[in-house]
Amino acid sequence: MFEDRIRSFPRESCSGTMFFIHENANLSKVMSKYTLPDHVVTIIQKDSSNNRIGAFQYVGNKGRYDMLVVMPKFVSLIGHDKEFLETEFLKYLKTYQNILNASSKKAKQKISKENIWNLNFDKIQCLDSALRLRYIKALDSIIHFFKRHKSYLDMKEFYQSSALTEPLNIRANITEINKSKVHQIREYSINYSELANITFRCLKYFEKNIYPLLGGEPKIDKKIRETIFLLKKSLQRNFRLANKVFLPQDLIKPKVVKLFNKKSSLRLLHEELLILLAASQLDKGDIKLHNMSSLFFSPERMFELYVEQGLEEHFEQRALAQPKVRTSLYSGDKLLGTHTNKPDHIIELDSETVIVLDSKWKRVNGYNNVSEEDVLKLCRDKKALSLDASYCDKTILAGLIYPELPNNISQFNLLSFDYAPEDKFFVMSMPIFDSELIKAKLDKLYSITI
Repeated sequence: MFEDRIRSFPRESCSGTMFFIHENANLSKVMSKYTLPDHVVTIIQKDSSNNRIGAFQYVGNKGRYDMLVVMPKFVSLIGHDKEFLETEFLKYLKTYQNILNASSKKAKQKISKENIWNLNFDKIQCLDSALRLRYIKALDSIIHFFKRHKSYLDMKEFYQSSALTEPLNIRANITEINKSKVHQIREYSINYSELANITFRCLKYFEKNIYPLLGGEPKIDKKIRETIFLLKKSLQRNFRLANKVFLPQDLIKPKVVKLFNKKSSLRLLHEELLILLAASQLDKGDIKLHNMSSLFFSPERMFELYVEQGLEEHFEQRALAQPKVRTSLYSGDKLLGTHTNKPDHIIELDSETVIVLDSKWKRVNGYNNVSEEDVLKLCRDKKALSLDASYCDKTILAGLIYPELPNNISQFNLLSFDYAPEDKFFVMSMPIFDSELIKAKLDKLYSITI
């Protein structure tokens, strides 16, 4: 019944099942036959028919290690085996990471990768290896940090002996009845670090709760075991570890976070520890901890950046990403306030023509699927742009960009709704994995006429 929404395959790496579901599937319905923990549903499900794209590994029915993969809406689940579906998912994952890395270099700053970190895709053949390599990278980074980290704490030890070897404890000697006892003070330093203690507790939690999820691929498992052993050995040998309780939730408490906010190397350490605890940052500043290993990303953000890079490569300096366009609110002649709009993209096509574009991660099967809400926002941006001094004397066109469009929709033709015939717009597609077709489509923007 739900073949187009869910497929299931036995996992080769461990006892469990790998489920592939559609991005817009109703999670409760398609997974009704299977045990799906509440915390897994909370992470994956945005609403009843909109799921977070990603791979989520968790403890399922009867203690089995299941994996649920939410596939992009443009990938069909029908008639494909597990290897094909995994490959398709990894293609999107790799594309998103490449886009983010290129954007980071351009902006000369780190762009949030949600919970996707720099994975070496040359070493990734399947989703199991992707999850493992993510933890290997985190463990290697932690080892690198503590090889350089030094933090000494001055200590005093009060003791008594018949031989005088250290400074006297005068107060204790005055009050001592047995004068054969000589009270002394030994001063020394120990290599103590609260960061080391926190790291050690996180490592123990990872080993007990997260590591068991990572079955399969003996070479990678061996690497993880070796890294854990080296890190534990290094911490125990080089630092005095306090015997105190540390809960995973403590890592995201303000008091603890403050320890890591002093410099970039400490912030990176905090990020790597969050990976070990299987933390997921769903939104900016919204970090969740759960016994689940996952890799997920925002397809909307991916497509927006993909379009941005495609436009910049084709039109160079004439393409602008999210420019600020200001509008004003009046009551009669009285100015009440100003607003800032940010269209996704603007192209200065030539000296006389400008195009404002919005990228939409939506599946459109026909003209009925073209959202009025999207068009209203696009035309608002177009009108706001026409009031800007830089564009008021130019012809302004407006368009919606989708990842793909069916043949029954004419691309680049001007359209309008009957209630606003003057608000004309066009639609076009930018396929994610076909750079040559993209060039041809962007060249067609020159042929649009009013």
